[in-house]
Amino acid sequence: MKSIQNFINLALGAACLILSITSIFVGKSTMQAQIDLQKRQNEIQIELQNRQAEVNRGITSDKVGGAILQDMAVASVKNDKIKNVLSQNGYTVSANPSPTPEK
Repeated sequence: MKSIQNFINLALGAACLILSITSIFVGKSTMQAQIDLQKRQNEIQIELQNRQAEVNRGITSDKVGGAILQDMAVASVKNDKIKNVLSQNGYTVSANPSPTPEK
């Protein structure tokens, strides 16, 4: 009876040892996967920030460009050269702007 108990104890001890070693390797691989995912998340976040900065630059360019076009339109009423430049680029300027509807 004592040898069967020793065998069972040995088998259970070996199973615990194998499960412990397996648990360590799984934990290490999970930690490495988490580190890889964190790196990828940081790369994506940097890429999104760069894209957002590009969009913000575009918005600023649109505002500045619109203001420049408005100023050029006002100046083109008195200056035919500016009016020609605007018309060559697809913009038409009339001396009396049409009224905008109120909301």
